[in-house]
Amino acid sequence: MLNALSVASCACVLIELASVRPVAAVNVPGELIGSWRAEDVGDGGAIGDPEAVLDIREDGTYGGIGGCNMFTGVLSLSERTIAFGSVEAGRTICAPAIMEQEQRFLGTLKKELTWKVDGATLTLTGPDGASVMRLTSAQPTSSGITG
Repeated sequence: MLNALSVASCACVLIELASVRPVAAVNVPGELIGSWRAEDVGDGGAIGDPEAVLDIREDGTYGGIGGCNMFTGVLSLSERTIAFGSVEAGRTICAPAIMEQEQRFLGTLKKELTWKVDGATLTLTGPDGASVMRLTSAQPTSSGITG
C-alpha cells in the first residue's frame, strides 16, 4: 500500500512539473532589455496610435502589445541571433488596419532574426540581411524624453 502511494505521489509531482511553463535562462544583453516601439514592420511603416510595443525582459521573456492584443513568450539568444518562442496573444478584434499591422508584427516575431542596437534603435533583420522590423526605445532618457 505504501509503495502504491509513493508511486502515485511521484507521478503527481512529474505531472505538475510537466505543466510548468519554461522560463528562459539566457543572459539577455543589457542593451536589448527594455520597451521597444515599432517604427517600421516589414517595410509597411507602423501605425502610431495605438502603438505596437515589444518588451524584452532580463529573464529571457518578452511581451507587449501588437497594437490591439497583448502577447507574451520566451525568447532564445545565440550571439546576435534572437528567436522569439511561441507567441501567446489575446484575440480581441480591432480596426482592420490595426489587425493587419498586428499580424505583420507578430508574424515577424515567428522568424529567427539577427538583432542590432544602435543608440535608441533596435533593428531586426531576416536571414537575407534585410531589415524586417525597426523599433525605437520607449524608455525615458535622462532628460525625461523617450528615445
